[in-house]
Amino acid sequence: MKDLSLRLGGIILAGGESRRFGSPKALARLKDRFFIEYAIQAIEESTKDIVIISHNSIKSELNRVTTMPIIEDLPQYKGKGPLAGIATGINYLKCNWYIVLPCDTPNITKSEIMSLVKHIKLDVDAIIPVVKGRIQPLIGVYHSNVVSEIIEILESDHYKMMKLLDQLRVTYVPFEDEQPFQNINDLEEFQKLNDK
Repeated sequence: MKDLSLRLGGIILAGGESRRFGSPKALARLKDRFFIEYAIQAIEESTKDIVIISHNSIKSELNRVTTMPIIEDLPQYKGKGPLAGIATGINYLKCNWYIVLPCDTPNITKSEIMSLVKHIKLDVDAIIPVVKGRIQPLIGVYHSNVVSEIIEILESDHYKMMKLLDQLRVTYVPFEDEQPFQNINDLEEFQKLNDK
């Protein structure tokens, strides 16, 4: 049964300095667009309520690329990884469900996002892709009620996404094609992507 009071929001985790990559990944340019624009495009067909969680150091540059709201982690959770970003996004957008997407998966499209969204139902807390057997917790759809578990984990100084999933009712959605879910972590991966 679908949640009839469904209100869907989008949380894009834009990170900060991206040390392994050498520059902020959200502002990396692939073909004619920035990574952050690919993330927005993947989500915006499902919802226009989108917030970007970012580091203050790149906020002004991101503001030149998009009109979406850009905010920093809640002060008490700053620097505590993606769980802090998700908690911040849930706190900012008042929705029932949230699409969560990192900015460094530029191959993901609205098709994969909608494949997750269609699994929303009342007795589930999270909908997570499993790509060739590998769980991808940074890409998913989370119910607003997960925020209490996230805060509990953050306050215990554990920042692992899998610790959260272990506490939730999760629908795992299998995908065979790895390409849409590929994280671009370094310049070598970026170059390969640009050469395609």
